[in-house]
Amino acid sequence: MSGLVIAIDFDDTFTADEMLWSDFILNAIVRGHRVYCVTSRRDDEDNLEAMTEVFERYGVDIPIVFCNMGSKLWTMEQRGVHVDIWIDDAPHPPRHGR
Repeated sequence: MSGLVIAIDFDDTFTADEMLWSDFILNAIVRGHRVYCVTSRRDDEDNLEAMTEVFERYGVDIPIVFCNMGSKLWTMEQRGVHVDIWIDDAPHPPRHGR
């Protein structure tokens, strides 16, 4: 089995049930998949610190990709990463946010 690339949103997705998604992420990694947190949030120290703190609480160590209120798909394509599975409560472009 070839590893999948999975992107999970942070706000109102991961945070909707942090333990559930932490278990999912850790299991996915053990099974050979790559998991990214792909967020619409802006790339700044406050956001990085807050999100890292939450992930560390559950032992989750995954790359955090900030899209600066832009398209998540475009941002990942620009990084050369093809996402196989998107987990997101609101996949449409953001209208406002952090």
